[in-house]
Amino acid sequence: MRRVLKVLFLLLPWATLAHAQGIWINAASIIFSHRQGTQTSGGPGTSGSVVLANAPLQGDVVCLSLNGGTLTALTVKDANNNVYAVSPHSPGTITGFNVWLACLANAPAGASATINMSWTGSSQWAVWIDDFTVQNGPAAFDTDAVQSNGTAGSSTALITSPTITPSTPHELLYAGAIPNSSLNAPLAGTPFGLWMGSAGSLGSGGLGMAEYILNASTPTAVDFLDSTASDPYGAVAIAFK
Repeated sequence: MRRVLKVLFLLLPWATLAHAQGIWINAASIIFSHRQGTQTSGGPGTSGSVVLANAPLQGDVVCLSLNGGTLTALTVKDANNNVYAVSPHSPGTITGFNVWLACLANAPAGASATINMSWTGSSQWAVWIDDFTVQNGPAAFDTDAVQSNGTAGSSTALITSPTITPSTPHELLYAGAIPNSSLNAPLAGTPFGLWMGSAGSLGSGGLGMAEYILNASTPTAVDFLDSTASDPYGAVAIAFK
């Protein structure tokens, strides 16, 4: 009997939950790490590009947040024609401005460091992009959430909506925001509450920012600091599992 149990134990897949000899075997948790990122801006125009320092690695998750005027019909591809999926609930909007998220999940071996964007409606624009490595992947899109015509806190000037709810433990969260005025936080590569500021700076005049969490398991509100109390804003958040 002992030999039979030992053989069964060895045959069980590591990613399943086994109950051999009272031993529970759990699948390894997915682990996200920040690899690189940058920020750039331009316009007015109907297209733009951003270039990472290095090409994404196979299996990476790459997320970008694009702020602009009332641009529509956003498409995003890298220089090798790998398509970045626009999040289902993008954009987050306020009068005259919007913010979009687009991501490449499970990057192929031929992913390029150059990412090209095009849209309808000539606009000034700014983009933040961050590249995340994945252990125990592949990663996959889970959910997204949007806040349009939000209002920063009347006394704190904090932007805390939408809230995004991961369906599994240890998820990657990414968010972008555009204010009517400007943002003061988070700063690049600096913690702000539960979030970390994107590798890209706030941009000229604090016109927007992106942020991320590498390990989220519970409903989590975005967290940006507006320069002006009660300021209108738009924001979008996305989760990968």
